[in-house]
Amino acid sequence: MRASRTGERPKPRQRTLTLNAGFFVGVGLVLALAWWVHGDEPPGLRGEPDFSPMRGQPFLVVYGAPSCSTCIEEWKALRSTLPGGLRVVHLLTREGAGPVADAAALDDWAARLRVPRAAVLPADLTRSTLPAVVLRNERARWRFEHAGPWNAEARARLDRALRLEGALPPAAP
Repeated sequence: MRASRTGERPKPRQRTLTLNAGFFVGVGLVLALAWWVHGDEPPGLRGEPDFSPMRGQPFLVVYGAPSCSTCIEEWKALRSTLPGGLRVVHLLTREGAGPVADAAALDDWAARLRVPRAAVLPADLTRSTLPAVVLRNERARWRFEHAGPWNAEARARLDRALRLEGALPPAAP
């Protein structure tokens, strides 16, 4: 603002708000980021069953194959240490180019694992490393994955992921 020579108060200049292309690009990027973070259900692995009915709370997906005796032993060790109330789904994978598990194979796998038959589902996929587990959150997004035998480090990572998802109480200080 400029002062006039007569001692009058200067008139304020009118300011206008101009929105340039950068503003709109920024708003678009923020909206895209918000959509990406929230997003839709992940598609999962090709050949996995639809996990949309499992939405609402975290769940553990345990992969196994009919010939995997290690899968059974590792499950027995893991089962006793999981928090009560955590949903667990067992996926019986194909072996090589073999067929997808039929009802008899699913019944047999449930009996070998000593889990309810409803907790065992067929999967039209193969896993190169078994046993394998995946923790998924309430929206079925992956939060933890481990393949191979359990060790102390893997168990600590699983516990950390379970705490983050609210399936375990916070660790004592």
